[in-house]
Amino acid sequence: MPDEMEIKRNRLWVDDGFLAAIGHYLQDKENGAKYLTSLTEKKYTIKDTDSSYRVINHWCNAGLLDASRDSNENGWRKFNIVDLVWLRVVMELRVFGLSLNKIKVGNASFSGKYRRIFECAILLCMMRKGINLVVFSDGYIEASPHGAVAISESSGYLKEAAYLVISLNNCMEKVFPSEDYSPKWDTFSLTDNEIAVLHELRCSNSDEISIKMKDGDISRVDTTKQHVGDIGKLSDILSDVAYGDFTIKKANGKITCVKATKMSKV
Repeated sequence: MPDEMEIKRNRLWVDDGFLAAIGHYLQDKENGAKYLTSLTEKKYTIKDTDSSYRVINHWCNAGLLDASRDSNENGWRKFNIVDLVWLRVVMELRVFGLSLNKIKVGNASFSGKYRRIFECAILLCMMRKGINLVVFSDGYIEASPHGAVAISESSGYLKEAAYLVISLNNCMEKVFPSEDYSPKWDTFSLTDNEIAVLHELRCSNSDEISIKMKDGDISRVDTTKQHVGDIGKLSDILSDVAYGDFTIKKANGKITCVKATKMSKV
């Protein structure tokens, strides 16, 4: 059974480049890449934050953040870069009035095996890639590249009515004011037709997708689904396609395969 945090995931549609970056990071982490040491080395103290010991201690006890101590429970708390950036995120969330319980959910979003996603997001900011944290009404937080919200909205993938978007780049600049983490990369925009096609590629359960062009533009997207084995009611398959083609195969007097192609003008 998936855990509760697993069920909350994937509310945003992110591009394959972002997913590939996470994959590369996880692989480097597994291989013990030395360049990642700076992210997780516990070398900072409360003096390196904009908060107080009392507040941080309260937030740690409330489950909003985690910080190890030097040698025992009475020692100084030690932080790494990931801790400092997350602390800044918590401070921003408190400014917007998010409750401690919901921020606790946000902390759980990047806890355990998911902590590396947040680490990767920070590393991408260091490379001056634009990264946002999208906070949903239940407190769950998802890291995403700039533009993911707009594409998710345009494609109909994003179902949430309300959410908060925080720039992780700006949070990092508040933690390290002498550094420039502003996004710097070549940007491009997708047409409505391109968004529609990408949505089909990422979200549909079709076995085949065909793109029809007219005058250099996408005019139609055909999606094909094959029903084999236990077909069920043929009428249900037929009624699911308002405009399209069907190929029906039979063996020994029984329908063994129905190939349904749905044609959609873009």
